[in-house]
Amino acid sequence: MTYKPFDSVPCTVMDIFLGAGTVGLVAEKLTRKWIGIELNPDYCEMAKARIRKKAWNVEDGHENWIQAALF
Repeated sequence: MTYKPFDSVPCTVMDIFLGAGTVGLVAEKLTRKWIGIELNPDYCEMAKARIRKKAWNVEDGHENWIQAALF
């Protein structure tokens, strides 16, 4: 996906290798919906913490975060 600065078309970003959550973090900052997939539970927790802190300015446990489903 190429981001155009003034693009008003709604879209959802999907990252099938979420890792540390960089794509999710950028999508949050650009007010895009996003889906992240990660098999490693350690990376899921890392991405959750990173996005909470940097995109939402929220410390652990102060909001209802979407639960990651691992299957």
